[in-house]
Amino acid sequence: MITSTGNLQFKIQSRRHQVVCDQPDRRDEGMTPPELLLASLGSCIGAYVESYCRQARIPYEDMTIDIDWEKAKDPARIGKIRADVKIPSDEAKAKTQAILRAAESCLVHNTFKYPPEIGINVITV
Repeated sequence: MITSTGNLQFKIQSRRHQVVCDQPDRRDEGMTPPELLLASLGSCIGAYVESYCRQARIPYEDMTIDIDWEKAKDPARIGKIRADVKIPSDEAKAKTQAILRAAESCLVHNTFKYPPEIGINVITV
């Protein structure tokens, strides 16, 4: 559930976890909605890559995922995303294509690749 706390800030509750989302020109106590979206993509890629590396016995410690993006216009949206998965291990070099396949199979990546239908309802009480 997402609840407005005023001044363009929102409390996001999922299961027993809570996150704050806002705009940097306001309170700047949390990530912006696009930052949360991209963090979701990066952490999903990381989870799938880590799972593959564990299975393949490839060291993945100190792995990082850098997300770079560009905004597009008409309509305003995220127009380009690039994720750089960095794994500082020699064993990973020989398995680059398999690691890429693991990264591209993450749920969030596939959601971007095959966009879902989105319905928005406004309910007044």
